[in-house]
Amino acid sequence: QARGESAAPLERVGGTLGHPNRLAMFLEVLLPLTLGLFLTAGRRSARGFALFAFFIGSSAMILTGSRGGWIATAVAFAFLIAVALKHKRIQSKQVWRLGLLAGIGLAVVGFFFSEQLENRITGEDHGSAMSRIPMFQIAFSIIEEHPVGGVGINNYAVIMQQYNDTILGRRFSTIPRPVHNMYLLIGGETGAIGLVTFGVFLFALLRLLWRIVRAPSPNISVYALALLAGILAFLVHGLVDKHPPGGYPLFYLFMALAVVLPEMISAKKEDGL
Repeated sequence: QARGESAAPLERVGGTLGHPNRLAMFLEVLLPLTLGLFLTAGRRSARGFALFAFFIGSSAMILTGSRGGWIATAVAFAFLIAVALKHKRIQSKQVWRLGLLAGIGLAVVGFFFSEQLENRITGEDHGSAMSRIPMFQIAFSIIEEHPVGGVGINNYAVIMQQYNDTILGRRFSTIPRPVHNMYLLIGGETGAIGLVTFGVFLFALLRLLWRIVRAPSPNISVYALALLAGILAFLVHGLVDKHPPGGYPLFYLFMALAVVLPEMISAKKEDGL
């Protein structure tokens, strides 16, 4: 757990992943899958288990204290529900039921953890949000000086203090951690080469999943939609956190699942399903 330094310390759960933000990233990509399970499960017990997992996971997400994770998860849920409602092969009635149950569950979870939510949203963050600004300024300076190939993988933290020459940066005396934005971190370490490569790679993955969302099989379509929502949450969270996909094993698992789903569609066609 990571503790704040105020009179009423804020406790943030990190679990076995070592840091609350990493746990939040783990949860935000998996929670949409619980909603996908609810939409595809045939038995009532399976749907109940999916909702239970969703509520437990949402409780853990709140306890991470990750504001970026909260926003990213909300974006992922909204995206999943919106696309599912427009999907011609998924019953709107079932999607509305899911949205209602999830909304009620989140309201209950929010009530039980209202103190944690209030402390994190309105309480003292000891300059955490403000320190993001000099972090961004340092990143822009590094990218400006090394635009093509960057400073090299894992070299960002080594040289970043040399670029901490802003007035706001001096207020913090030192910036101990790399920029909390995975896109700027990738750009700083690998330059335009790495950032463009990452963009092309990401576009191919998202395009593949979006094509599967429009597949004729409702279940496989929902699986792809849940994966897409989870990846979207990860990418949104990446705007305010520093963990790129290269160091995140779950991202590779999602890529493998995205590649497997078209094979499942082909197998169903061959079986005449």
